[in-house]
Amino acid sequence: TKDYIILLKEFANGLEMNNVMYELGIFNKYTTQFYVSNIVFALNYLHSNNIIYRDLKPENLIVCENVSLI
Repeated sequence: TKDYIILLKEFANGLEMNNVMYELGIFNKYTTQFYVSNIVFALNYLHSNNIIYRDLKPENLIVCENVSLI
């Protein structure tokens, strides 16, 4: 509208990364590589579409429920 910016997002069912980190504790090497590589792929996709994401933190990352936690 003239006075507000409205953001609509698709519902993502899952846990926030900070909750996953709290539940699992310190990640092993392979779990870390898995999550970091997925974050890098997502950021690469955004940047290739001229989108800059400036609020990257565990609270803003959703881990899908159907991903098995290692």
